Amino acid sequence: MFIWGRRPLKTRWTVNLKLKLDEAIVLADRILVMTARPGRIKDICDVSTIFPRPRRVEQVKSSPLYGELFGRVWGQLRQEVLEATGQPVVTR
Repeated sequence: MFIWGRRPLKTRWTVNLKLKLDEAIVLADRILVMTARPGRIKDICDVSTIFPRPRRVEQVKSSPLYGELFGRVWGQLRQEVLEATGQPVVTR
């Protein structure tokens, strides 16, 4: 990748803050789950190893792995919200 004729970039970073978890699973290569305070990385989900590109939305969402990944990330986000708001965290 070149930017305005300069030397090629060795790495690329894109940060997308998503409000919808299903969009993140379909669009992202990695999902980082962060703690509430202080904001530290709690987990890294490597979506690209589960769903390689090119991806088709209907194939991703109909896969059992989609449900597992959604549950994993959602559970961690839920736990962070409950802990940050002082509510009891119930694990199953």
